[in-house]
Amino acid sequence: MNLFRRTKKITDERIENVRNKIYKEMYYVILVICLVSALFKLYKYGAGSGELYLEFAILVAGGCIT
Repeated sequence: MNLFRRTKKITDERIENVRNKIYKEMYYVILVICLVSALFKLYKYGAGSGELYLEFAILVAGGCIT
């Protein structure tokens, strides 16, 4: 009964490195989009509004702001 047994796939190290590079680029693209959105909202609504909570949370959770 090996219905629920998960088989471990062996992947090549080169494939893992390429996959990690792609994830790294996606991470940077998402952070840039978030930063541009935050700057646009800051310009449009001003610094006193509560419109920047989501972008700030994404930037803090992403490690961009320490």
